[in-house]
Amino acid sequence: FDEIAMHRAQATLLCRLFVQDGSTQSEIANQLGVQGATVTNMLQRLDAEGFINYEKYRGLILTEAGEAVAR
Repeated sequence: FDEIAMHRAQATLLCRLFVQDGSTQSEIANQLGVQGATVTNMLQRLDAEGFINYEKYRGLILTEAGEAVAR
């Protein structure tokens, strides 16, 4: 993941979404064992980089770029 400048936790989040696309932010936080605010920051970064479609209070969806990284 170093070649695409992604933190390991962000990659883990993408892999979780690959397995369970449409997860909510709270589900991801529970699965990763982190605070909701931590997940919010990761989601905002991943959305800005084009790896997910993130809309507050809705399910999270991987983009094609996100799927490619998660594979």
